[in-house]
Amino acid sequence: AEWDLVNVICTSGYADDIMTAARKAGASGGTIVNGRGTAKADDIAFYGSTLVPEKELLMMFVKREQTEKILASIAQLSCMQKSGSGIAFTFAVQEFIKLGR
Repeated sequence: AEWDLVNVICTSGYADDIMTAARKAGASGGTIVNGRGTAKADDIAFYGSTLVPEKELLMMFVKREQTEKILASIAQLSCMQKSGSGIAFTFAVQEFIKLGR
């Protein structure tokens, strides 16, 4: 199977809800990394939304045929409806191996 890495950067506290929705759409799991945004004041004005500095990054390896359904399920979450609440993007995975098996 071909794989994608689905990445979701969201306001801190939303990654668990996003992971729940992604699981319902076929994802098996993910990794949440805490971080903070680095937007400048003029970036906020340019995009016309309020950006919260505390962020979470959720990363999930998913089978390519599941990617669209998973992204759609995330986009439909009520916590993702407010402008500036997050962004989702994917990378095509060239190769990976499971370690420790």
